[in-house]
Amino acid sequence: MGQTLLISNNGSGNGLRDYLEGREVGLSGCYQVQEHDLSPQSLLPLVALGLGVTPVCETRATASVPGLVFRPITGESISFSAVWSPQNDNPALRLFLSMARALSNAGPT
Repeated sequence: MGQTLLISNNGSGNGLRDYLEGREVGLSGCYQVQEHDLSPQSLLPLVALGLGVTPVCETRATASVPGLVFRPITGESISFSAVWSPQNDNPALRLFLSMARALSNAGPT
């Protein structure tokens, strides 16, 4: 068995596991998956302690945790979706949707 992959079992963890298992290589023999009842951010100290690895989005890669090293994953893109009420006219939501549309049209970077 290879490296231990730490994932959150709340929020995006289930989607991440499904995504990784759907990859051509899959997880068999490569990773021992450990699910934790923690937020993805709370997994970072476990990684710093040497208990495994966990993927994080680029915005979380700015976290300052002693002993933690971030490595980029290149050549991959992960799709996402959002659901909102058309009655929600929140200015922050409009800005977020505008940015998401612009990024999705720009393609991978």
